[in-house]
Amino acid sequence: MNFSDLKRIPALVIFGWSIISFFPVSADAHDFQDLNGHFSEPAVEYLADIGAVTTRNTDGTARTRFFPDSFLLRAELVKLALVSFSRMDDREISGGAPSFEDVRPADWFFSFVEKAKSLGAIEGTDSDHFEPERKTTKAEALKMIMESSGVELLTSGEVSYSDVSKDDWFYPYVLTGENLCLFPKTEEDTFFPENPVTRGETAYIISSLLRTLSGEDLCPSEKTEPDTPLPDLDEEAFVSVMLSPLTPPSRSVPMNAANVPFLLIDVTAPGSEAAKIVKITIQHSGLGLIEEIERVKIFVGITPYASKTGFSKETQTAVFSLSRNPIIIPAGETITVT
Repeated sequence: MNFSDLKRIPALVIFGWSIISFFPVSADAHDFQDLNGHFSEPAVEYLADIGAVTTRNTDGTARTRFFPDSFLLRAELVKLALVSFSRMDDREISGGAPSFEDVRPADWFFSFVEKAKSLGAIEGTDSDHFEPERKTTKAEALKMIMESSGVELLTSGEVSYSDVSKDDWFYPYVLTGENLCLFPKTEEDTFFPENPVTRGETAYIISSLLRTLSGEDLCPSEKTEPDTPLPDLDEEAFVSVMLSPLTPPSRSVPMNAANVPFLLIDVTAPGSEAAKIVKITIQHSGLGLIEEIERVKIFVGITPYASKTGFSKETQTAVFSLSRNPIIIPAGETITVT
């Protein structure tokens, strides 16, 4: 089985083709006058629609300002992340000495900080202090958001930002966020990890991650119809896709199985050009009920490469857009995709 392409494989489709449609989230109109035309307006509307952002004051009157360009304090961001991903349960925080000297039981953010620490979403600025009223950096915000969400972090791949290296503690968070297309679009090639994060940026990232976890694919994709003929390209520019002999034989799957390796594919770039896979579509074909499949994962060799929450119930597919972090196949070599 061959797919023709020069250097870029628009889509590697397993078990069939699919057409994915995305629908905008409908939210009640807000009265935030400072959001009109702001890049974060759709994100704030999304969060308001699910109750993570409040559009009313305690007296019932409408809030008219969101302050999207203001900075979030560390205590504020911890609360927003935990509430957005429904991870807060005050009953789980009871008794015991505070984890930080500057976070006391009487503080409004005490339970949020303690919960976040229990999830591994935060660390102190030193062993005894959290600095709740300090501005949150973009790197810190990413960790708080992703650890609160429970999203699986990528550990291998490249990022496009010149100020983020593999040695940085926040590298997996930036890598995962870029791969999932969680960040606002910009022409900059820098991430500015130590800059304070704004309320608008935070709303954008959280809403994007929530939509991703619900099954949406936010990355731009190239639409390829099943009957569209492939263009005439250099004869060396193709990859060979074959079922790996390491694929396990058919077997009964116990109901409590945690991981089921059901398909391994060998992908070879036999020509003189390296190839890259920028999209993979996996079609559910009957193994288990869709609603019982919590995650669909892709491995390259034994390395986790991408993960998303289950299959779409409408299309029965799981679509991985890898344009930000493509799978590279060196010329003349074979890789195994699981």
